[in-house]
Amino acid sequence: MGRVLVVTESACSLPPYLCAERNILVVPMWIVRGERSYRDGVDVTLPEVLAWLDRGPPYPTSSAPSPADYLTAFEEAVRRGAERILVLTVARWLSAAHEHARRAASRFPIPVEVVDTGTAAAAQGLVVQEAARRLEAGRALEEIVEWVKTVGSRARLVASVRSLDHLYRSGRVPGIAHLLNRRVGAVPLFAIGEGRIRRAALAANLSSAIRRMVAEVRRAGLRAARLHVAVTEAGMPDEAEHLASALRAEHPGPIPVFPFTPVMAVNTGPGVLGVAYLAES
Repeated sequence: MGRVLVVTESACSLPPYLCAERNILVVPMWIVRGERSYRDGVDVTLPEVLAWLDRGPPYPTSSAPSPADYLTAFEEAVRRGAERILVLTVARWLSAAHEHARRAASRFPIPVEVVDTGTAAAAQGLVVQEAARRLEAGRALEEIVEWVKTVGSRARLVASVRSLDHLYRSGRVPGIAHLLNRRVGAVPLFAIGEGRIRRAALAANLSSAIRRMVAEVRRAGLRAARLHVAVTEAGMPDEAEHLASALRAEHPGPIPVFPFTPVMAVNTGPGVLGVAYLAES
């Protein structure tokens, strides 16, 4: 079969230490502000992006890695000894990353399998991490490809956003939700799962939002044989540790914190706190 290495892009928000442990190669996405372009997490940090969002126009935008960016990552995988490559992309309905990876794969001399995870952010990170773990355990590449293709419906991210100003400006939320958020301090929750982004709830405050997230993970655990969980945040590290502690009190096993990469903050705005889980039957 030959050695297989996993490649993904920075939308997955996997911390560098976990990528190093699993030998996962991460292709930076792009952030554009004014006339300049930055590689996500390489040329710009999360605090810098959050400061841009607070400062006002010009607001940054994001774009997918180019086919050339993926080819560079594939070449690095070969230098690390890869004989086959598994690319796990952010959901194709959210980004052009999947199509760009496919184009790069068609031009590369060794076999490259490109699979859409069907999700994003920390939920994508959990899928990527588990796929890499299974490869290390000696599972067949073909088996893992089929697993990833079906696991999207069981990977979910639920997160709160402190302010809807950024999402309202981008047209991602309606005016009424933005008005409630600004006038009464209601905390909106959104969910990524089952192939779409949707509004999940409107909590009275952050404490209520955290309780809702913990309850959702509790319900998912009752239906799953095994549950992988991670907390994620953008500009809310203390609140993330509080959420992780609340989850650890109920859920056995490690619960890491996956800070947003800058590119994810560009798409949501600052003040994000959430939980991702991957349920295995």
